[in-house]
Amino acid sequence: MFLGLAGLLAGLASCSEMDDYKQYLPEGEIRYVGRADSVMVYPGKNRILFTWLLISDPNVSRCKVYWNNRGDSAEIAVQKTAGIDTIYLLLENMTERTYNFEIYTYDDEGYSSVPVFESGTVYGDKYQAVLLPRLVNEAWLREDTAVLDFAAPGNEVVGTELKYTSISGQEATFMVHPDSSQAKIADYKPGTPFQYRTLYLPDSLSIDTFYTEFLTGEVLEELDRSSWSVSGFSSEEASGEGEDNGHAIHALDDDINTFWHTQWEGAEPGPPHYLAIDAGAEVTFNGFIFTPRQGSASGNAKDIEIAVSTDGVAWEPAGTFTLENTDDRHLVFLTSPIQAKYFKVTVNASHGDQNSTFFAEVGAF
Repeated sequence: MFLGLAGLLAGLASCSEMDDYKQYLPEGEIRYVGRADSVMVYPGKNRILFTWLLISDPNVSRCKVYWNNRGDSAEIAVQKTAGIDTIYLLLENMTERTYNFEIYTYDDEGYSSVPVFESGTVYGDKYQAVLLPRLVNEAWLREDTAVLDFAAPGNEVVGTELKYTSISGQEATFMVHPDSSQAKIADYKPGTPFQYRTLYLPDSLSIDTFYTEFLTGEVLEELDRSSWSVSGFSSEEASGEGEDNGHAIHALDDDINTFWHTQWEGAEPGPPHYLAIDAGAEVTFNGFIFTPRQGSASGNAKDIEIAVSTDGVAWEPAGTFTLENTDDRHLVFLTSPIQAKYFKVTVNASHGDQNSTFFAEVGAF
């Protein structure tokens, strides 16, 4: 009985304290409206989208978002249903930067919810200005199919858009996924350029995609070497690399596992070394392809000169180039197309300061 009486007295005291507290509230008891729930913020280009849920309070009639220390705001009217409602609010013409937002809900009597605080970033021209295209390293026509090899994509890249002319003469579009390093276009029309641009999403929730400017590329067609022959060389290794290797002709045999090697058995002449090729007829050279001997970095050609000729006697310089020390095919581009029947590559220095040098294959486009 004592415990029951004590509990009753405590309850009376508590109620009395609450009533005393209410005396000091200007309008009596504080009332809050149901707040925005499950807020999501979606960044965009000079705009930002908010979504949230109104779950249980049937009296919510409007919502308001503040930013810039309450210097700016946007309001949206609400028609509350008996269920859970999803609210969408899009803020446009926003300056590019990160913002802090306050979200309130209100009823018709002016009562508000407790605030919900969120931050979000608006992107724009500054973000756009630093975006780089995913470059095409090589573009070749192989067996009537355009094959484009791409560089590794940057962060936030979601795709690369290709525009090209199809065999039927119509403009066509092809999308390259960022995980793909190569694109193959079977209906590409030879001799036509292509355009490409890279797509970026600054955030996984972004409502806008950003695009780089279109770049123009050319699908190169490797010259047919079936009528090519070796017209001269400084030296070759006639026996030391085996019966089926080391000779100058192995630079034209379509096998990257064989190679032309300058002489090293019996004598080892130093640079310059040269290899001259007869194309069989006058052709247009836009550039040349040099495939190094595979897996042998010491001796790869480094500093080269290229000359061209119509008769194999009088030579005109076509350019000097430095090749990297890798197993990859090296492409060198002439400043302008040249019509010629012969070309000669002279190696003035090799990687590893070797006296000898070698090529697995030589070609042109």
